[in-house]
Amino acid sequence: MPDDPVLKDSLQAENAQLRLRIAELEQRLQAELQRVTVFQTQIQDMQHTLAHYESSVAQLQTEARQQQTLLQLIVDQMPQVICWKDRSGRYLGGNRQMYNAAAAATPAEIIGKTDYDMPWADRAEEYIADDQAVMASGVSQLNYEVPVRQSDGSTVYVSSSRIPWVQNGTVLGLVTIAEDITRRKLEQEQLRVFRDIVHSTPVPIGKVPLQADPRLDYVNPAHCQLLGYTPDELIGMPLVQEFAEDSDYIMSLFALCLEQGVWQGEIRYRHKDGSTIPAYLTANVLYDETGVPYSVVGFVRDLRQQKQQEAQLRTFQLLVESTPDAVIITDHTERIIYANPAAESMLGYPPSVVGRTGRSIIYAEDQDHIAQLVTQTLARGYVYDRIRYIRGNGEVTPIQLSGFLLRDEEGQPMGFASISRDLTEEQRAAAERQALQAQIIAAQQAMVRELSTPLMPIADGVVVIPIIGSVDSQRAQAIMETTLEGITAHTAEVVILDITGVRVVDAQVAGALMRTAQAAQLLGTEVVLTGISAKIAQTLVQIGANLGHIVTQSSLQQGITYAIERRQASGRSRGGFSHYADQS
Repeated sequence: MPDDPVLKDSLQAENAQLRLRIAELEQRLQAELQRVTVFQTQIQDMQHTLAHYESSVAQLQTEARQQQTLLQLIVDQMPQVICWKDRSGRYLGGNRQMYNAAAAATPAEIIGKTDYDMPWADRAEEYIADDQAVMASGVSQLNYEVPVRQSDGSTVYVSSSRIPWVQNGTVLGLVTIAEDITRRKLEQEQLRVFRDIVHSTPVPIGKVPLQADPRLDYVNPAHCQLLGYTPDELIGMPLVQEFAEDSDYIMSLFALCLEQGVWQGEIRYRHKDGSTIPAYLTANVLYDETGVPYSVVGFVRDLRQQKQQEAQLRTFQLLVESTPDAVIITDHTERIIYANPAAESMLGYPPSVVGRTGRSIIYAEDQDHIAQLVTQTLARGYVYDRIRYIRGNGEVTPIQLSGFLLRDEEGQPMGFASISRDLTEEQRAAAERQALQAQIIAAQQAMVRELSTPLMPIADGVVVIPIIGSVDSQRAQAIMETTLEGITAHTAEVVILDITGVRVVDAQVAGALMRTAQAAQLLGTEVVLTGISAKIAQTLVQIGANLGHIVTQSSLQQGITYAIERRQASGRSRGGFSHYADQS
């Protein structure tokens, strides 16, 4: 079997094929080995490339972290609040001012939170709506002012800018930059208030910059009203043109103000109509933050009314100082604070009555009365009465007092003013007039008595006294006096009392006639009553008048006839001639 040629050839053929297959496989293996070598080389190259890439990435990461740290440092140092959110409104980060505003100790405390988790949660809905509007539009919202509640409960004002965070045309979130403008708003508000105050104050205010030819660059409405110009007319007007003073004098005052920082004094302005306005000017230099002067502002006080009041006061003072009446003013403690020359002369207290109490110049007996006057004055506000002063030399002076309360701006009593007139001469003159008037009245009364009760002698020893009109007690006394004086003067034996002119005879008249008749009879004279009418006779009977021994005749003529006949029949027997003796 081993020597079988067919088998041997077959084996040889298979062996040859195997060798060919082996050679082919070796070739393929060699090619694969070559490819592996190339792949290994590529892998090595890729490993080198990867290593280089990893090194670059690490370097980039390091640089990115450095840049992020630098950026965070930068934004942390910025005074504005800076933060960024994702599209859903969650915070991704922010600077230190943001953490402080959110009362967060670390950045991690705000990351992932929304505005509802912040101190300003009460306005979260509004803020989120504004954020969504900006992200939806893709348009930044710049310098939008909003109030923000702080962690301590206080509210600040911020100027907020919202900027969409866009990458490859897609809005990923929002960056917010907010600046606390609370102080600025307060300063702006204060500035506005100051402007309003300056604009509305009644005090005229004007300002000029520091320059060689100072001209007005600001005036308030009160300044315009004072001078009669419009603001446009005053702005740019040379400073010296405002005043009714020499221009060199004005510039010298301007230089003095710059030197001293302030100048105050009276000065004259010129109105647009050419009239002069007296005023009191206070000029102050304005300085910038570095202390460099840049302007001068003037505050003006119109003195026209004050000057007018001063002139009136001088006039009133002259009147008070010149009046002959005493003018005295006391304060609320009743101490004298003013006395005019007439008061000093009237009272004569050395060196002056000023400083004494008001009651010290009142006569002791009038102290109670003056207390009543004080009460009246407090109730009514004024007083008008007579009292007595006690002079420095002890003399008592009667005065007519006119006074009134002085009140302060709130209507409270602050003093008392009085005008006192010395009544000494007036009372002396009144007493003299009264004495003279009494003398005149006495003379007139005597004349009236003579005229009302005339005595007429009609024959030797016979007088007639006609009585006309009413008879009162005073006239009855006058009739008696006239009758008795006539009897004595004319040695009358018969007195005829004619009452023809008396319309009414009552008990008083009858009594007066009886007393006159009795007095005449004591002098030895007979009284004849004539003129009794039927009406008077009836009245005398009704009142029960007893005429005693008085002879009555119906008329004056019958009475005269009776008297003459009796005189002729009796001769000169004065003592025994009477109607009673004739009847006996």
